[in-house]
Amino acid sequence: MSKSKLNYKVYNGKALKRIFENSRIFFLTILFAAGIIFGAVMIDNPSDLFSEVKQIAVSFVQNRAEKGIGENFFDSLKICMSFNILSVFFGFSLIGYPFIMWLPVLRGLGFGVLSGYMYSVYKLTGLGYCVLTVYPGAVVSVFAFLIACNDSCEYSKNAFAKAVKGRGQFEKGETKYFLTRQILFAAICILSSATDAVFTALFTGFFEI
Repeated sequence: MSKSKLNYKVYNGKALKRIFENSRIFFLTILFAAGIIFGAVMIDNPSDLFSEVKQIAVSFVQNRAEKGIGENFFDSLKICMSFNILSVFFGFSLIGYPFIMWLPVLRGLGFGVLSGYMYSVYKLTGLGYCVLTVYPGAVVSVFAFLIACNDSCEYSKNAFAKAVKGRGQFEKGETKYFLTRQILFAAICILSSATDAVFTALFTGFFEI
């Protein structure tokens, strides 16, 4: 292969696109991390908007301390499932791909705001609170969520390609496989919400928040 042909393959976008598709889960993880960083930084912004966001974090922490294990389970499940449902919804959309890519940012933003608030107000005590009551349930659910987003991106992209070629949009076998995996991710979400509620009940009393 000549050098000119090699350069053409690299710079015509196909090679870069292939790298992105094969590494999409890593890009989603980076976007999630970017959301965390931005959320943690924005908590100290003096603007009215960020003050309202900070108040949401305050209310969230106070409500977790006052509620029982069942209520915290359903609250955690509601948040977790909301993101999963959005992922599936955009996965079934022919133009859902770019919207799915924003979901990890939004979810990371929530963790960043909470972590930033707890550390800015309570320092190491606040960080310990997050480590013992927030992160244990979130680790598995976030990992499953990122894979779910990756699946939704792939499904939406394939459906769009088929629609452009006039081959229809959603194939039965492919849809069944996609939904089966999404149900598995939902089950993981239930497990993580239960973990979150249990850890909150066990360790919240150790912190004067």
